[in-house]
Amino acid sequence: MVASRRKLLYQGLIALPVLLATAMVTKSGLSTTHGLTFALLWLIKNAGSLWVILFPILIGHNQSTTLSYGQKATLTGLNLGLLLINQVLPSSPSAEHFVVANIFLAWLSNTLLIWFKTPLQTWLHQFSFKQRRCSLWGISGLLIGLILVGHTTWLGFSQGTSWLWFSFLFAWGDYLAQAKLNWWHNHRFILGCLVILSFLGMSLVTWMSQNPVAYSPHQGLVLTFHYANALPIFTPLTLTTAFLISVNLPTRFEPSPTFLISGNLLLTWLAIPNLLFLLHRLPFILLVVTYYLLWANLSWLILQFGNQLKCPKFTFNWLKHLQPWIIPVLIFGITIWGLTIISFGFLWDWRLPMLQWVVIHQAKLVTINCLIVVAFAGLLMALTNRWWLSSGLTILVYAGWLVASGLKITARQEPILPTDLSTLSAPQEMLSMVNPLILISAGIIIIVVLIGLIWLERYWGPTRRFNWFTRILSLILAGGYLLSFTHINHPNSLSHHYVDQAGDIPYFYAQLRGAKVNGTLLQFMNNVDVTVMDKQAGYSKHQMEVIENRYLIAAQQLNLHRSHRHLGKQRLVFILSESFANPRRVPGLEVHPNPTPYLDKLKATTPSGLMLSTGYGGGTANMEYQALTGLSVVNFSPTLPTPYSQLVPFQHHPVTINQLFTYSAGIHPFTANLYNRKEDYQKFGFNSFYYLGSRYHLRYHHHLGTSPRIDDWSAYQQILWQLQKKHGNQFIQVATMQNHMPYNNYYHPNHFQVSGSTAQGDDHTAIQTYTQGVNYTDQALQKFIGRLQKSSQPTTVVWYGDHLPGIYHQVSMQSHGLVMHETDYFIYSNPAAQRLNHSRVTKTKVVSPNEFPAMALAQMDMQVTPYYALLTKVHEQLPAITLTLNQVSHSNRIHENTAELIDQHGHQVQHLSKAQRQLYHDYQLVQYDLTAGHHYLLHDRFIKTIPPRVGR
Repeated sequence: MVASRRKLLYQGLIALPVLLATAMVTKSGLSTTHGLTFALLWLIKNAGSLWVILFPILIGHNQSTTLSYGQKATLTGLNLGLLLINQVLPSSPSAEHFVVANIFLAWLSNTLLIWFKTPLQTWLHQFSFKQRRCSLWGISGLLIGLILVGHTTWLGFSQGTSWLWFSFLFAWGDYLAQAKLNWWHNHRFILGCLVILSFLGMSLVTWMSQNPVAYSPHQGLVLTFHYANALPIFTPLTLTTAFLISVNLPTRFEPSPTFLISGNLLLTWLAIPNLLFLLHRLPFILLVVTYYLLWANLSWLILQFGNQLKCPKFTFNWLKHLQPWIIPVLIFGITIWGLTIISFGFLWDWRLPMLQWVVIHQAKLVTINCLIVVAFAGLLMALTNRWWLSSGLTILVYAGWLVASGLKITARQEPILPTDLSTLSAPQEMLSMVNPLILISAGIIIIVVLIGLIWLERYWGPTRRFNWFTRILSLILAGGYLLSFTHINHPNSLSHHYVDQAGDIPYFYAQLRGAKVNGTLLQFMNNVDVTVMDKQAGYSKHQMEVIENRYLIAAQQLNLHRSHRHLGKQRLVFILSESFANPRRVPGLEVHPNPTPYLDKLKATTPSGLMLSTGYGGGTANMEYQALTGLSVVNFSPTLPTPYSQLVPFQHHPVTINQLFTYSAGIHPFTANLYNRKEDYQKFGFNSFYYLGSRYHLRYHHHLGTSPRIDDWSAYQQILWQLQKKHGNQFIQVATMQNHMPYNNYYHPNHFQVSGSTAQGDDHTAIQTYTQGVNYTDQALQKFIGRLQKSSQPTTVVWYGDHLPGIYHQVSMQSHGLVMHETDYFIYSNPAAQRLNHSRVTKTKVVSPNEFPAMALAQMDMQVTPYYALLTKVHEQLPAITLTLNQVSHSNRIHENTAELIDQHGHQVQHLSKAQRQLYHDYQLVQYDLTAGHHYLLHDRFIKTIPPRVGR
């Protein structure tokens, strides 16, 4: 009796801090909890998470004690009753009382394990101890390998979504009950320290995981707090902590029926968060007493567990073969991981939240960067069979790579890319751009490191050698891993699935962003597998001469009906209206009133229709590229989703429509860091480029409401100013920014109502904000066209939306892919241009952006060169060409190049006529020649020179 009272007293003393902390949090709410109270509750939550993994191991560890059928029935009935109460109770107002995620399946699985413990153990014991040991260690090794290398899980590990996983833990407990674990008996202090450190590390990792950083491409990283969320059951550290505790269990650990009952009731308590909401209404003292009753079983369990800790012996004989390698490999791995994290720190300007985000949420990508370095070390080891030399040189080369990356990023805001390797052929010029002090310091470091490596090889090298089989295996595995990245951008390759599952987004349009998210090494590898365009059948110099003559004749025939051989004083303006598309066409969306009354009126009196975008929610530069060049991204290789970043910087003479004009200007009321626009516009031959931060200052930069974007009227005013500034013919390329995401309720008041199945939840505010922005664009467009109407300068405007905004999450792309890729466009000529020109565009209802150059020249009544004669034939005789319409943006990732052909009625064309097939093949041959081939047609006679006019 005295012993029982003393045990109850100890139990109460142990439980008291837990009860007080939990009661305080229940009364105050976790969202306002901080300091010691928060720390105590956080430890409670982690202890609950740990218990979910530990409990099935403890059930399996028990070899004889079982519950009677009456006890099982009573326990099950009580559990079901509590769960039923949980269903009828009012829901908790927030997630702040949840402890463990996916707890219901854990409770169900462990309840079944209690019921069927004996038959399961009987079945397991049919196998020999050695078979069970090999199977369990093998499956565990496979799980770890899948996580580290494949970035995937098995048996529901990491989510706790599979009863197989709980059965696996049960089998581990059964194995440990019969294993001889002598090592732990001899190292009790080490075990205790490891358990404490592992538990604290688990608590720290889950705390960091509950404080995620949301990445927004145009807003940077946004820190959000979710301390109140339920903890994930399975993390590697949680599993490690449970294993460290369970291996120290006595072989004859026989928990009583009370142990199993109390443990299962604890799982039930974790599974009924709504009960806590009910208890929240109790007075504080009564709440403490209630929590005492709930936690008493756990306190008693801790005492029982501590009383029975008798450590048997265990030896790690199998580790003796690996002993010479453990410390060197550990040092190498930590060094590589540390250098990788340091590189991310540099990329993110040493901002702690960003580093936290990288370490926790980008762990898979960090691992890939490290594995690339490890593979390089494996190659050196296979070739030299010298560990210290191989690992040391690898660290030296990797550190040099990171330094070089940092220098290039500092100088050019771009990481090292495969094309930069060409500079190795001119080392003197390359080194001349580096500070001599850096070169001297690097030289000294290299010499010191090499001396140290030679010393290590002499004294500790002989014990660390591979045999021939291991060397060959290392060569195959390391070489195969590195070579796999040569197919990283092939959609169906294993390497693509590998990095895609890890969360790799190449960000070809913003290489520095790609390096920040993926790491410099992986971003380099993303750019290794790039093929501009597959070689077209029949491509040869002779065939290209045939095509040149064919479209020379076509140009002469077209020019019979065109008035102007020279541009004179005509002006052409291409306006890409960011994310513009009338929301009233979106399925399941009702918008009142009409946000685009002026645009609808204008389209009724001008050549206009719908443009097929190759992206949804993104891909602006692809539409801009197609409109300027007349080339379709559909024809490019899937490994080249963003020509602006992957192709144009490496072309010597890209072909664009602005090159036909005496003067051309670019306008983009934003920074020009994305899509490599600064370099591309220079390659295109633009005389000036206006953007935020350029030497050509934007004169107008007004914002509407609280929007961070420069409004469209400012962009239009900049156009009007530019038209007045220069005399003679002129081309202006504009990409606006007003309607770019995000859409955070910027405009007050908002005059539009949106409703329907599409405008649900969080999408409602975004759609309403976007609709008001579209209306502001409509008003700005009316003022802009009104000014052009009065101008004496002949001006033609090609105006189009580049893609729909990515805010219609309720619309099925499979069912409504076509309409979700249709944007508005028109081609307008002011009265001065109409008096001058007589021809008009014919096919207008459904077009692709690559048709705009030919359409603009037709609207301007301009004679054409053979190249633009080809584009005119493509516009007039082929359906609109676009990428598959059941996907979203194609510019961030590689994609399947599945062409879709859409006729003027919006129907998909399944078959082309023989003449159409010939024309399309000619178009593909010319595109291949100008971008990836031998450039047989890249000369003025085909591109710029209008052929002599023939008689009618």
